[in-house]
Amino acid sequence: MRKIIIKNETNISDIDVLTLVLMIMEKGRISKNKKQYIYLSCFEINNIEYHIVTHLRKGTDIFTIYEVGEKYRGIFNVNK
Repeated sequence: MRKIIIKNETNISDIDVLTLVLMIMEKGRISKNKKQYIYLSCFEINNIEYHIVTHLRKGTDIFTIYEVGEKYRGIFNVNK
């Protein structure tokens, strides 16, 4: 049995975070020899940059979304 954990460390609504996670999952497992969802996804919503990081631990996919601090904004290409 597999589990999915979503950690929303932002003010974005849960339904919007679920939509972002679904977008990542639809692309399939492409990291770590196709065993893990993409490690880092970058999004911009209302001029605020967010990152979703994924981890795979013992059959559990963990998605963590957080707002990018000012110091790190613009380092990665952001989907708009």
